[in-house]
Amino acid sequence: AKLGTLRLDELDLTGCISLKTPPLEIQRRGVNSVLAYLHRLLTGSVECKRTKLMLLGLGGAGKTSLIEAMMNNVLQDGNKPAPNLTDGISILDWKVDIADEQNLTFSVFDFAGQVVYYNTHQFFLSNRSIYLLVWNVRLGAQHSGLDFWLNSIDCHAPSCPIFIVGSHIDQVSKFDLPIEKYKKKYPQIVGFHFVSSLDGKGIPELTKNIINTALEEKYMGEKIPKCWLEFESELHKLKREKYFLDYSEAEKIADNHGIFEQTELAQALGFLHDLGSIMYFNNQFLRDKVVINPQFMVDLLACLVSVNNNHIVDGHLWKNDVEKIWKKYNPSLHKWILKITEKFDLTFEIGDQGLHLVPCLLSEAPPDDTDWSQFEIKKVHDRQISILKPNKKESKIIYNFEYLPVGLFNRAQVRLYLMTDTRAIWKNGSILHKNNHTALITRLDNTIKVKCVGIQPENLVFLIHEVLETLIAESFSGVTFDFSFPCPDCYDNICINSGTSMFSASLVRQAMRLKAFFLQCRNMFHVVPIADLHAKMPPDSTDSYDIQLKHSVRDLKHLKQKLNTDMVILYSTKDTHNDNIIQPRQIKTDLEKNGITCWFSEAPDQVSIDSISVLLRNCSLVLFCITDNFCSDQQCVNMFNFVKLNIMKPYVLVVLGDSFEWQKSQVGALVTN
Repeated sequence: AKLGTLRLDELDLTGCISLKTPPLEIQRRGVNSVLAYLHRLLTGSVECKRTKLMLLGLGGAGKTSLIEAMMNNVLQDGNKPAPNLTDGISILDWKVDIADEQNLTFSVFDFAGQVVYYNTHQFFLSNRSIYLLVWNVRLGAQHSGLDFWLNSIDCHAPSCPIFIVGSHIDQVSKFDLPIEKYKKKYPQIVGFHFVSSLDGKGIPELTKNIINTALEEKYMGEKIPKCWLEFESELHKLKREKYFLDYSEAEKIADNHGIFEQTELAQALGFLHDLGSIMYFNNQFLRDKVVINPQFMVDLLACLVSVNNNHIVDGHLWKNDVEKIWKKYNPSLHKWILKITEKFDLTFEIGDQGLHLVPCLLSEAPPDDTDWSQFEIKKVHDRQISILKPNKKESKIIYNFEYLPVGLFNRAQVRLYLMTDTRAIWKNGSILHKNNHTALITRLDNTIKVKCVGIQPENLVFLIHEVLETLIAESFSGVTFDFSFPCPDCYDNICINSGTSMFSASLVRQAMRLKAFFLQCRNMFHVVPIADLHAKMPPDSTDSYDIQLKHSVRDLKHLKQKLNTDMVILYSTKDTHNDNIIQPRQIKTDLEKNGITCWFSEAPDQVSIDSISVLLRNCSLVLFCITDNFCSDQQCVNMFNFVKLNIMKPYVLVVLGDSFEWQKSQVGALVTN
């Protein structure tokens, strides 16, 4: 602690594995936090022997009966029905007497095992915990859900010890579990136990091993400032009256216990959060509240996804249903509670309709009115071909996860909704629209597929990639994935077929490490430079951004050459079905027969103004197909004004049909002038 009195610019604690004080959470915050913490210890400290005990497993596995037997030596009565299934998470305190009149305290989190709760459980799986993964031996290992839960723990708390506990052994004479397989894949497993909450078999041994494992954790016995625990004690007295405090109230209580600095208060709150004593989320919206009763946060999230919730139908949460779902809380809290669900990416608001969507509760199937026109498919020579409109390209990327956590995809849907114009959304998919680009993103098992259509579809692909990577870094740090993308030479200007070769990012990176110059695709045997493949990948470093920039400049040069056409033909799409006039497409065909290169779109109203303006600046001449429809179409009028008044580009008017009403319009007035 005396180190805290020194003036140090650097204090390297790397490799000090056995160091218990300061806690690892404090060490990670840097030298100033470490010195402040050590200086605080001089005013008084106590040894802290506390941790969290997390009970996970499928519904009906016997978690609640097991913890009751361990904590209170109360065995299940075989003549009475089993306890009700846990709704959400039940939080308990369990104090165990150890040597020298000391206590070991567990904050016990008993997680409900129903699938509907998995989207909220992820927020409470954390480090500084011991995990009990309980499975019912009557159901067999294949139906135990062990792999799912082990992957979840590995994702959120990869270094925490895990006990795998088989329950109900009094009801089965023989059972099997591939213990060696699990030991090899998950080295953090510290024990396999088989117990019965009916006759107590195996429970004393399990309890003893849990206590011994807890005492061996490197954070056990670390010295904590005494005032921090006094601060905690004061907060606990208030939790009988309140669910949470405003941050300013917590500051006043901290002042009374000698915690004056904001940095130290943040450290104390973070430490108590890690212990499971309180909940404090230091983000922009939630940092102004300190939840002093963790069960409150658990319960309000459980209300949203509860098996007993009949108010949310197909993921639609209407404003009128909010007071029904959270009826046990003061109505003045409802708006704040709804904001919490938004900040946890569990819900998002749809415009001003008084509607929130809950993606994890949406229908499995896409809405009936989903517009699939951008992703129209037809068969050509036994291959599926995407039919694209002129000047549109398609790009896609496929993510393969070793384990795709429950909640990651739905939370990504929420964030993408806030960044784009979402046209359709269902539990396992979304159709997004942004800047005249459309994307289809779907999930199946451990795979996420993204397909984008537009003039520059890679931009939207990169946005989706960034959202996924950011979300993983924030909340799913243990998750790993590889992604693959199409061979660039298998593209043409119109379509990409289903047989297109895919290059994996890991293969491209390996080729770069080995200084290979080319890779060959497996379908059409194109030989593609590594630099070109790397440029197609979403950037993940400064070097990648440099490569992306070089290739973007190159693409812009190619685009400029492509844009240098002789003539741009503009017309109103309302005239495309008018059989009484010459069709604009026929004019384009006749001009090209005479060697004039033309830009012509089948749907000019769907091409962005920015794209057309670039074309107009780079062409030699503009041809306007003048009709009454053209002069009543505001976008057409704007384009005419832009050509005549802004860039003063040479133009030609071709009047289609025999009506001259257009002469009375704004276009007619400008032509007369």
